[in-house]
Amino acid sequence: MKPRHLLGLSLFVAVLLIGGIFFPAVFSGAYESEFETPEYYIAHNSTTEEIEPWGIATENDSSDDIDPTPLEDLDDEKQSLFMTIYEEQQKEVYNPPVEDKYSSYIDLADREPYTMEICSDWVLTCDAYEQAPPSFPTDSIYAPGTAVQSELTIVEYEGETYVVIETYPSGSEPTIGPVGEEHIIKLVLFAPLSLAIGVAAVRARESYPKTVLTLTGYGIALLGMGLIAPYLHMFTETNILAYALELVLITWSVILVSGLYLWRSTRQLSTDDQDTADAETE
Repeated sequence: MKPRHLLGLSLFVAVLLIGGIFFPAVFSGAYESEFETPEYYIAHNSTTEEIEPWGIATENDSSDDIDPTPLEDLDDEKQSLFMTIYEEQQKEVYNPPVEDKYSSYIDLADREPYTMEICSDWVLTCDAYEQAPPSFPTDSIYAPGTAVQSELTIVEYEGETYVVIETYPSGSEPTIGPVGEEHIIKLVLFAPLSLAIGVAAVRARESYPKTVLTLTGYGIALLGMGLIAPYLHMFTETNILAYALELVLITWSVILVSGLYLWRSTRQLSTDDQDTADAETE
């Protein structure tokens, strides 16, 4: 490759790496953060009938005074969601975790919730929900103002009455959540590599083109890995960011080894040139 072509390619890759720091689709998760998705439980009304939720849509606080909504009266999307949750939790629907009754809807935390996966906006294909379906019609709300707030819907299905509990964290996402961690990892990976590729291309494209090409090739490979990361997570459950430390160590090793090689080679070349000049002078 001609030096000017190598320079153009290397600088182009260096710019792409800087852009990758800010492009959300690179080294991103395939799904939205858990702080943006609700959790669902279904319990048979017989196990919750003594609990008195704080009502916001009814005059009475007891779920016994709420007329259940027949499942067929819900739209198709909510019916499908109800059946998905019901089938997932069918073995636990009649299983109260505390003695004979729930003493609190918070007791449901002892059970495994149904958590829907919602694809991130920037993925090109989706194997889960593309967006969160609308909430169930709210009959009551439980534990307002606490860390976890639940919306309750009374549903009639096959002659039985069930409580659908839709739970949302009422707190905000941590300051450094998954997205913040991704930005930090990309900054540590891409910024020094971009700088190394740019400096090597400008200073060593003619004298050590193979080293410059190696750095550039590694940059392309790392960027490509970042672009396929959400799809690996989606289809193989492989989370590349779980190996973030290894990626950082490999990347910094490539930079340091390449930099050290160029520095020593340049120094040796300068020494040889000086010896040659001295010999000619003598």
